[in-house]
Amino acid sequence: MRLDHADRANPMHAALTVRGATPWTELDRDETRDPDFTPAPQEHGDRWRVVVRSTPEVDE
Repeated sequence: MRLDHADRANPMHAALTVRGATPWTELDRDETRDPDFTPAPQEHGDRWRVVVRSTPEVDE
């Protein structure tokens, strides 16, 4: 997902990567509570190391 906030995201990403590789995490952990109903990943955000199982809705 791209929300066009690079001016804020880039410094935050730089600060996190100074500490080393960040672990992979679920965007929404509630989606993985029951393995029988866990949706397949739609996207793996390599930069932020986030597993996206359903696209979040963006409020406009």
